Amino acid sequence: MRILHICPAYYPSLGGAETHVRELSERLAWKGHDVTVFTTNNWGLMGFKKAERLEKFEVVNGVKIRRFKNWNGVKDFLKVAWQLPGSYKSLKYLLGPARLQVLAEDPLHPQLFLEALRFRADVTTVVNWASSLAGEVCLAKKLKPFPLVALPLFHTEERWSQSDLFRNMLNCCDAIVVNTSHEKEFVTRLTCDPKSVQVIGVGVDPTRFSGKDRFSIRKRYDLGDAPIVGYMGRIAPNKGVVDLIRAMKYVCQWTPETRLVLAGYRLSPESRGDGEIRAALECLSPEESSRVIFISDFDETEKASILEAFDVFAMPSVGESFGIAYLEAWMCRKPVVGARIGSTQCVIQDGVDGVLVDVGDIQGLAKSLISLLDNAELRMKLGQTGYEKTVSRYSWDVVTDKMADLYSRVAQRYDRKLPRSDSVFDLDGCDS
Repeated sequence: MRILHICPAYYPSLGGAETHVRELSERLAWKGHDVTVFTTNNWGLMGFKKAERLEKFEVVNGVKIRRFKNWNGVKDFLKVAWQLPGSYKSLKYLLGPARLQVLAEDPLHPQLFLEALRFRADVTTVVNWASSLAGEVCLAKKLKPFPLVALPLFHTEERWSQSDLFRNMLNCCDAIVVNTSHEKEFVTRLTCDPKSVQVIGVGVDPTRFSGKDRFSIRKRYDLGDAPIVGYMGRIAPNKGVVDLIRAMKYVCQWTPETRLVLAGYRLSPESRGDGEIRAALECLSPEESSRVIFISDFDETEKASILEAFDVFAMPSVGESFGIAYLEAWMCRKPVVGARIGSTQCVIQDGVDGVLVDVGDIQGLAKSLISLLDNAELRMKLGQTGYEKTVSRYSWDVVTDKMADLYSRVAQRYDRKLPRSDSVFDLDGCDS
């Protein structure tokens, strides 16, 4: 099959969504499919410094990658237009509040839009609906019908997932892939065809967790034998990083030796999110603040060693459709701490393979961290259970096979010129 994946950011950009689309794209290419990725040169989404070296077109591990520029013309126009009396109310009336918000906050991608119309794919998938790209692709489908699959990765606790635009966008897709049963319930309320929604989820690659070196990481960052609470991901408030920093004040009262290691790239210093991180650090005493260690420049091959150096992995995030990082921590047999939100409750079984804490409960988070750090037997039990669950349930190969099967059914329906009302999951007796 000729497959087109469209996403806001792609490797070497870092993040759960980026990992998801990269693993899927490369494994489909390895299985012999012709895979192309359309993405953007949005440096704000990148997790590395030398972004200027990225090519407009390249082939990486069998995947053809095309990167398109963002166009901020509409955003710039709105900034000027809103200075005129009554312009905001007029535009809100004409466009609707949800559409106006998207135009005001996100860049557009006219070249990508045109290329998506020209591109002849057996199936197109638009990944990560947190950007305006998803709306542009759905508009392209209305102008020129083509087989379209949605992989929205909704963060149901966050404002962007509540947009009024998603109902029409989802209903123009031929199939919708979600990560958890919670996300399926969320999407089912928005679509007129619940049978088009299928839970496929995510996976891990076990080969990337061999050769872990806990001691080299601890030595490099002068961590010694200190108890370590670790986090890996984008250093952003919605990932629970602010809560972790604030919880350190209580954890350090229990044992001053504890370190909080935050591994990942920080947001731009001018961003609101980084300001919240800095404000949380300022609430700590100088001594407490010195126990917060940032690791920003590390190679992807070092992820497993960094996770291995942790005693507890904590990500009390509200910005998740699944949370691949939990699986990665379990592959290192680490106990995990997550927020008690719908998606994470589908991943972590509280008290069995990890611990769930209420969103914003700093003292509750601190108590959970202290309890785990103080009980090596419990840490080992939770981490081992999580490891066994991960290796038995979560495989990128299984995810890829399910996606390939779905793509085949979507393409088959278009070849047969079947009506939209015929679900792709009904073809040849198939069921989701």
